[in-house]
Order: sequence, then C-alpha cells, then structure tokens
Amino acid sequence: MPRTSTIVVALFVLALLHSCGPASPTADAQDTTSISNATAPAAATPTATTPPGAGNSTCNSTDSNTSTSSSNCTSTSSDTSSTVEICIIFFCFHFRTSRPVAIAIVVLFIPGFLVAIFLLYLIGHIIIIFIFDYLPNLPNPIAYISRLREQYAQRQTPSLLSRLPSLPAVGQWIGARLERRRARKDLESASDERKDEELQAQAEAEESATA
Repeated sequence: MPRTSTIVVALFVLALLHSCGPASPTADAQDTTSISNATAPAAATPTATTPPGAGNSTCNSTDSNTSTSSSNCTSTSSDTSSTVEICIIFFCFHFRTSRPVAIAIVVLFIPGFLVAIFLLYLIGHIIIIFIFDYLPNLPNPIAYISRLREQYAQRQTPSLLSRLPSLPAVGQWIGARLERRRARKDLESASDERKDEELQAQAEAEESATA
C-alpha cells in the first residue's frame, strides 16, 4: 500500500501538468483558416440567382461549424491527454512500474470513457489511505506538548531567556549604579567644600598678615 506522500506527489505533478500544458496548435490553425475564408472574396456567381449576402451567410455558417468542430476536437484532445497523464502517474507511483509499461497499460486497457470511474477509484483510494494509514499515526496533542516540555527541561544548553538577567538582579544593578553616582556626587561636593574652606582660610591668613 503506497504512502500518503506518494499520492500527494502524484497529485502535485498532475496539477503541474494541467496548469503548464501547451496550447493546442490545431485550434489556432483552424481559426486562421476560418478568418482567411471569411476575408477572401466570394466566387463569381450569377447575380440573378444569388441574393445579396448569401455568400456571407454560408461563409459564416461554415466558420461557426468549423469553430464548433475545432472546440470539440480541442476538448476531446485535452480530455484524452488528461486521462493519459492521470493513468501514467497512477500506475508509475502505485504499482512502481517503469514508464513504458505504464504507457502500454494506459494505451491498451484504459479508454477515455472510464475517466470518471478511474477518478472515483483514485479519490476513494486516497480517502481510505488517509483514514487507515495517516489518522492512527497522528500524535496526541497533550502527550506531544508534555514531551516537548520534558525535552525543553532536559536541555543542557541554556536558552536565551535564561541568559537574560532577572528583574531583581536588574533592580540591584540599577540601585548599585545609583548609589555609586550618589557617592561620587557626595565626594565631589565634599571636595568642593574643602577647597572653599582652604580658600577662605588662605584669604583670612592674607588679611591677618596685611593687618
């Protein structure tokens, strides 16, 4: 039984093939031929038997039929190519066969009218794989969270939050800086007072010497 990742890869490749598929050149060629037919002058016919505008009406009807048939051909070719892409991807990924074997199986045994049945089978297969293979392996969220907590608690390397200082340590650091700044200011003020006292004593000594 293939894993879910294999089916997911197959669907992703299928989506890429559908989104990046080249445009069909047959529709463009038929559109150009219809435009050239519409612009070409009508053949010389007797004016008495042909009413005015009859050639244009036949040309327009031919153009509409041509465009309808070209759109039908384009849709048929796109359906066939999508069928081939789906079958090739499924057989290559599911049965693990080589690409030539898958192409041979597609060409011989998968006609275009079985696309709907094949898609239903593929969708049911994916649903069964998801229910019986993927859902039992989902982790229990409570056990997963508790296991993450245990792993986080048992880690040897400290985290970034643990490296940051705590709020009491930050408060103590700020208080110590404020105390040092206050002590520095006290020393500066004491030195200024001492200098003032020395200057005042010097001035008094000079006054007493002159007297």
